[in-house]
Amino acid sequence: IVRANLKEIYHYPDPQCTQLIKQISQYLAVDIENILAGNGSTELMYLAARALLPRRALIFAPTFFEYERAIKACGGKPKFLFLKESQGFSINIQKIIEATEDVEAVFVCNPNNPTGTFFPKEKLLELVKITEERKITLIVDESYLDFKHPRESLVREAQETRHLLVLRSFTKFFAIAGLRLGYGVGGRRLIKKMAHFKEPWTVNCLAQAVGACLLRNEQKIKKIRQAVNKETEFLFSELSQIGGLKPYPPEANFILVRIETELSSSKLQEDLAKKGILIRDCSNF
Repeated sequence: IVRANLKEIYHYPDPQCTQLIKQISQYLAVDIENILAGNGSTELMYLAARALLPRRALIFAPTFFEYERAIKACGGKPKFLFLKESQGFSINIQKIIEATEDVEAVFVCNPNNPTGTFFPKEKLLELVKITEERKITLIVDESYLDFKHPRESLVREAQETRHLLVLRSFTKFFAIAGLRLGYGVGGRRLIKKMAHFKEPWTVNCLAQAVGACLLRNEQKIKKIRQAVNKETEFLFSELSQIGGLKPYPPEANFILVRIETELSSSKLQEDLAKKGILIRDCSNF
């Protein structure tokens, strides 16, 4: 796909990402006016913060650190809701609702990175209802949802809701991190407001072409999902048999593992790298 579109690098990319958004629209059964493409879903997190300027935002901990950075970059303050390992990093939706009383935005990573915490759609819809009533913007990052729970997406609800933004990513599922491609789905008013703050040409022509092509082959998408889940389940099973390691059940394409010996995560990362095995040291979360 990249080779076939190389000649396009002589021209500026389409700032509206017309063909890509049309393909996303068909894939999700969502109107094109409710979709905004970006340079990875991370750009859209920052766009949302710039457009909404929340004075305080609720964020889980541990989670993806860019939510906090996006809020702080716009002068806002994060309010943390801590996930406890003793409770398997799970959290009650009611506790989240109670914590929204003094915030203007809520970030939910579903499944959560790095804990794997997963909220079923029916539970998140309870949160959607409350945030709508309180006029709090709920930003749901579904970057890892396609691996195991594609039917749990809130994209269709997002286009009918004023204060819900769903973020999606090509980076994880299709493994094209270097091309930087993601998109957001929300109400037309919210999408239009975010587009107003968006710099032109942030999605390059090759990323647009690749993204549109990837979504045309649903059979291949199913095969990717089956293959990744099969390998993830195998890896979880094998890790569970190694003494000194406690893996948490995976809800995406990663497995959080607690080391129950005196070996540090940074030392394990260093030793495994020498053997050609790369792991993510989660100590900085």
